[in-house]
Amino acid sequence: MVSYGALGTVNGAAKFVSSTTVGILWTAVSPTLAFALAALLMAAGTLRKL
Repeated sequence: MVSYGALGTVNGAAKFVSSTTVGILWTAVSPTLAFALAALLMAAGTLRKL
């Protein structure tokens, strides 16, 4: 059961970091750049798993 807690902690931390990063970019630079970075990171994550 410890693995479920570890998984939740890692997922939660990653979601917090990604939301914060995109939120800062959205506010400070532009929404277009924020979406572009999010799309690039999602694509990189998908390709890494292949």
